[in-house]
Amino acid sequence: MPVFESSGLVRDIVLVLHFGVVFYTVLFAAVLIGRWVRDPKRALFDIRFAWGIFLSGMCLNTISFAIGDFYFNMAPMHILWIKAGYVAMILALVAFYFAMERVLPYPTHHAFSISGIIIAALIIVSPSHLMVYLALTMTLITLLGIVLFFVHSRGGTTGEVRRDINRMTIGFLVAIIGFMGRADFVYYSISEFVYLAGA
Repeated sequence: MPVFESSGLVRDIVLVLHFGVVFYTVLFAAVLIGRWVRDPKRALFDIRFAWGIFLSGMCLNTISFAIGDFYFNMAPMHILWIKAGYVAMILALVAFYFAMERVLPYPTHHAFSISGIIIAALIIVSPSHLMVYLALTMTLITLLGIVLFFVHSRGGTTGEVRRDINRMTIGFLVAIIGFMGRADFVYYSISEFVYLAGA
């Protein structure tokens, strides 16, 4: 996300959109975790719990980015909040991957989970100009993992469950494109309109 040092229409719209995203993300996470808690046969690696943790991490990511870009927009606090946002997102992905890799029939040997932990550690110690490349690497790993998960999930389902998986796939792809669309590069190099569409 770009740094907003002063008030303006784009800043205000983006701030409202971000906290709208936070509200609905918390809502969906609460529903998923609530269903998991009420299930008498719940397991720690249940995919509902994994999705709930993932959405909670994305919520923390959005909050941290908003605080860093709207309120603490000077180093070192800005960098601290941005790093916190990246780490929250990646650790949420690690939790999701850990559950996902137990379900997938492919011999991943927890490569997705391990790569997430390594990238999170690198973000903590890396200078700020390298964080974007690490986040991009994690985005590509995420896309690969999610594609494998949805291909596997869709193959063994029919009817309403398959339609739900299709909707989740579309929603996730839209979310990833939106996440990439609200990057600093888009705001400064392409246009504010594309950035707003991503937000």
